[in-house]
Amino acid sequence: MTPPRILHLEDDPLDAALVRGRLDAGGYGDHVDVVPGEAGFRHALAAGGYQLVLADYRLPGFDGMTALTMALQICPETPFIFVSGEMGEELAISSLKAGAVDYVLKDNLNRLVPAVENALAKVRDIAARKQAETALLRQERKFRSLTENSPDMIARYDRDCRLLYMNQRQAAFLGVAETALLGVTLMEAYPDGRFAACQEKMIAAMATRQGTEVEVCHGNGSVHLMRLAPEFDGQGQVCGALSFASDITALKQVQGILKGQAEALASTNTALKVMLNHSRQAEAALHEKILLNIDGLILPYLDQLDRLTLNDDALAYLRLIRNNIKNLATSFTKDLSAPILGLTPREVQIADLIRKGNSSKEIANLLRLSKGTVECYRDQIRKKMDVKNKKINLRSYLLAYFSDSDS
Repeated sequence: MTPPRILHLEDDPLDAALVRGRLDAGGYGDHVDVVPGEAGFRHALAAGGYQLVLADYRLPGFDGMTALTMALQICPETPFIFVSGEMGEELAISSLKAGAVDYVLKDNLNRLVPAVENALAKVRDIAARKQAETALLRQERKFRSLTENSPDMIARYDRDCRLLYMNQRQAAFLGVAETALLGVTLMEAYPDGRFAACQEKMIAAMATRQGTEVEVCHGNGSVHLMRLAPEFDGQGQVCGALSFASDITALKQVQGILKGQAEALASTNTALKVMLNHSRQAEAALHEKILLNIDGLILPYLDQLDRLTLNDDALAYLRLIRNNIKNLATSFTKDLSAPILGLTPREVQIADLIRKGNSSKEIANLLRLSKGTVECYRDQIRKKMDVKNKKINLRSYLLAYFSDSDS
């Protein structure tokens, strides 16, 4: 630690030397400036840089009380100690009341070093306290700057849920002055219970040491989301709670509109599904009626014509009519076993295996037939499907026009 600079007001060189000796013995004598009178004293004070002032009480043309007043005016934070040979109890008390921190009699200089140490310790304590106060003030200003410019309503509460602070936005919403509710709880301020859930959540947040939130609905229709978080002291203990309330009225309104739209859309989808199902049923019934009419009203007459003796042109036209009717019926059915296709049960079985990607050899092994027999069946199926001698892959045709027999 750097030795302090000491200003000593003393007109007697011998007394000044005695004081310097005591200071040297205590480790405080390295930077001591001695001035004998008012002019030098005033000049030294104005120059500054001293951490301690020592002064005799009685000097020629000057006195200690005037010196004390001068020191307090020029450097009020520098401690002042009287070191005098004549100083009664009444005078000593007056000097302390006037601003001196201590007094030491010249015939008892053993007290000088302890008095100097006490004075310097007080200065250090005062400086540390002022530094802490300055830091605290800076933090407080920063906190207030943040809270007062925040779009949220912000408040602080102590361990018993009593209000310590609320920003202007919250005070304006409640319609009260910022200090109007200090020292009271939400339940005490609003006994109608409008903030009962908030206080319960606040107590829970402090008890669990975890943040929580609650939606608060107000009489004017507005809704706020209040977030509550425990506040901790320097030892990590819960000392209170912070609340941050955001206006979510517009958000809730949008959510309500979206919910209504979603419900309306779901209702519309349900209605559309019902209509689509009815449409499919009607379409299936129509297809079935058309197929029945073909089977009952057209094919029997074509069969009768087949049994007549017709010339080649008539037979060609008959085959063309039968194939066109079959193609038309195929568009109405996805079932390989439909009568209109004219497939035998074995042909239906083999056609289904072809559609599923089985080769002739695999089909032969599955049905215990020869490969040649399977090829004959394939040829019959192509003929009945009217794709014989056409560049059409049989499996691709079956996949395109007929559904899975298991579905």
